[in-house]
Amino acid sequence: YMRTDSVNLSGLAINTAKAEVTQLYGPEYVKVRQYTTKSKGAQEAHEAIRPTYIQNNTIDGTAQEKKLYDLIWKRTVASQMADAQLEKTTAVIDISNDKGKFVANGEVLKFDG
Repeated sequence: YMRTDSVNLSGLAINTAKAEVTQLYGPEYVKVRQYTTKSKGAQEAHEAIRPTYIQNNTIDGTAQEKKLYDLIWKRTVASQMADAQLEKTTAVIDISNDKGKFVANGEVLKFDG
């Protein structure tokens, strides 16, 4: 049974996730990361829950099993991907003779990561 709250991945898991990201999205989307758990009671002796074969992005099973596997697969792959890059803009328009102002915020996706 699963009894881990660990975020640690083995070197093998990191390398296979890196290869999968490179194959699916390209090398610019790879950002290798080694996470560590900060909580005192964490199950550090165990690796994080992850797909055994990351190349299998789907499984046979019930709808619920498929949904769970999809979540685990996506989180594992995403953990080794580059961050998205956004360009944020704020426009402030002051109204004369009034204390009010209009503020507009926007962002443009520069790299989807």
